[in-house]
Amino acid sequence: MYELTDKEHEAVLQLNAEYRKSYFKNKVLEQGGFYIISDQDGPFMLEDLETDEQDEKATVLPVFAHEIFANDFIERSKLEGAKAQYVTVDAYNRIWVETLKNSEVLVAFMPVGDGDFEISAPELWSEVKKG
Repeated sequence: MYELTDKEHEAVLQLNAEYRKSYFKNKVLEQGGFYIISDQDGPFMLEDLETDEQDEKATVLPVFAHEIFANDFIERSKLEGAKAQYVTVDAYNRIWVETLKNSEVLVAFMPVGDGDFEISAPELWSEVKKG
């Protein structure tokens, strides 16, 4: 895990959704993994409050570049019993991508603060280009 200074932490919290996604991708490629939130029931998922044109709600897996961002989310959302869990890129590519696709779960990049966040279909991180 990389060292996250207080200054960098605060700066990332101020980034818009697109820049946070880029930050996330760069850090994942640099460190070889990322953080999710899990509890006794497994990975924590968010469900969209609004439906799309087909009257379906999206389910998303929030992902974070650093444990501190995941812990911020846990604290802000008052998730009792939840903790940050590290997932390697290798494990994500081998196990998670197909499971998420089959369950129609999207990936939510760095949902911090009250702002927006980028989402996408699950993809192999080793194939994700920086930027």
